[in-house]
Parts: sequence; C-alpha cells; structure tokens
Amino acid sequence: MERDTQIVHAGFRKRTESGPFLAGPQFSSTYTSPGEPSDNALTYGRFHNPTWTAWEEALRVLEGGEAITFASGMAAVDAVLGTVLRRGDAVVLAADCYYTVRRLAAG
Repeated sequence: MERDTQIVHAGFRKRTESGPFLAGPQFSSTYTSPGEPSDNALTYGRFHNPTWTAWEEALRVLEGGEAITFASGMAAVDAVLGTVLRRGDAVVLAADCYYTVRRLAAG
C-alpha cells in the first residue's frame, strides 16, 4: 500500500473488525468491562479510549514512528519533564509560556 493511501486510511477500522465504518469520537469517561477491569484496555477515558487509538494510529503512519496522546497539555508536559528529562538537563522555554510549565521545569 502506498504511503499516501496508508495516511488516508490510518486510524480507521479494518474491514475484518466489527464496529462502525467511521469511528466517531468517544466521549465516555468510564467504560464497563466483563471480569477484571485491568484485563481490558478501556478502563477510563483519560487513560485510553477508541478516539485516541485512532488518532495515535493516524499520527504513527503519518510521522513514521510511535505516537502517544495525553488527556491534557499539562499531562504531556509532565510526561516529558518528569520522565524524559533528568535533573541538570537544559530546557529552553519562552519567557511567556504557561506559568505551571515554568514551575515544573524549575523543579
């Protein structure tokens, strides 16, 4: 399949999978699941949901690498500042960036 075709179809369900042809946004914040909730990927909308799965797949194909979405901008900032960077690493931030980002970066 050519790259342009992959990009256009990224994030859509395969014809062999059940469900709607065009997956719309999932606005549920919680999900029901049979058995042990931890055995199901969909436990809470902020952790993982079908809308994000489709978006991540589309970004993965478009950018040619892994993609991770977050529930908020601050969640993404915390993931980078809290797990990717280490104390002493250099970070360049705009002087007028979001105040809480500057606070987190200051450590």
